[in-house]
Amino acid sequence: MATSAQQQSGAIQGLDRHAGPFVGTLRFSSKGEDGTTTQKEVDVFVLNSQEFIDLQTYLTAAINLPESAQRFEFECSREAFERFVPKDKELYDYLKEYLPPIQQHCFGFKSMTVGPMVNLGGAIANFSEQAAEKYGELHDNLKIVGDRKKRIEDDDVQEAIQECRAILRNIQRDATKKSDECTPIVNQLAAFKAQTEKDQTGLSSAYTRFKAAVPDKNSLGETLKKYIDETRAALDGVAEETQEARAEAEEAGRRKWYWYMPVTGVVFFIIDTVKFKATAGTMKSLKARYENSRPEGEKTQAEMLQVFHKVERLKDLVDWAAEAIDKAIEALENLQAAFSSLKTDLEKLSDRIGNIEGNFSEEYINERVVGLKDLEKAKKTWENVQELAEIFQRNGMILDIDKHPESEEIFI
Repeated sequence: MATSAQQQSGAIQGLDRHAGPFVGTLRFSSKGEDGTTTQKEVDVFVLNSQEFIDLQTYLTAAINLPESAQRFEFECSREAFERFVPKDKELYDYLKEYLPPIQQHCFGFKSMTVGPMVNLGGAIANFSEQAAEKYGELHDNLKIVGDRKKRIEDDDVQEAIQECRAILRNIQRDATKKSDECTPIVNQLAAFKAQTEKDQTGLSSAYTRFKAAVPDKNSLGETLKKYIDETRAALDGVAEETQEARAEAEEAGRRKWYWYMPVTGVVFFIIDTVKFKATAGTMKSLKARYENSRPEGEKTQAEMLQVFHKVERLKDLVDWAAEAIDKAIEALENLQAAFSSLKTDLEKLSDRIGNIEGNFSEEYINERVVGLKDLEKAKKTWENVQELAEIFQRNGMILDIDKHPESEEIFI
């Protein structure tokens, strides 16, 4: 008589596919020793994407806006503003009213959502580690169940069957929990996207008015312009060096750091500690030169230029942010779907193992329950997810170069 297990149409296959949505591909250019450039690909955790870096770049730039009207007045006096922007008398009050809420929106989102997104990477790394381990245990126990020398009534076979079902219940429970952890982050991303779209409209208006009202930047002082041009050129050089380091690091799969330069709103990539010390020292020197390029007679011009640069930079970044948020929402929704699919397949697998009757061979397990090699493949795939998620958890956040916890050691 055919058992319920024998009536199954075939083994559950493709268990490694559940891990697929957790892994993304990063494409980059790599220059060889002969000077030729080739396109390469490397696996990354799905949230450790260029879109996530773009989103954080916007957030970090926006957080450097004045957080209140009082702070705006402190950073740029009305007297200085109206002296150099005589064409639009209402622009000062508009910026004073409009910019602080953007800072507050982004500050709240970064603390309430970006941090949990990175922490979710850690949680998924833990889940992946457990899943890989449990798939290995499941494989070993099913080998016992499929041993031709044993009978279904044997204590060790019954124990192995019960152990298999317990393992599957544990993975199902953890998958449900991780899926639930994605939900509030998806909701917060959607809400922030709606708010950012509103900010984007107002920011574009502010930029247009600012650009029309502010005189030619050259007229803000030739000395100041000289320092700015030199600083920009030097920063471009540093950016080019760090881009090369980025390609090397991504190819080698090593650790990554992203650093934010508050004055210019530029994100730099650092990989090697020795190179980092030199680059960070250069950046701090350039920043100091930028600040020191404001002798008292030009202080008001420099204030104006900094405000203009911040608005100009934000105008560019907010366009990236909208697309980045869409990508982040899509990624998290895919993770939710992956957890749900995993849970469903594990429930089916648990039922099949529970319905095993009689004495079955390893071939039967492979053909009617689950492919043992498929379990081995799934184990390796989840191990890869664990490694990539841990890299994201350690290095996914963009850090302000002046606020890094190891800055005192780095900048000796």
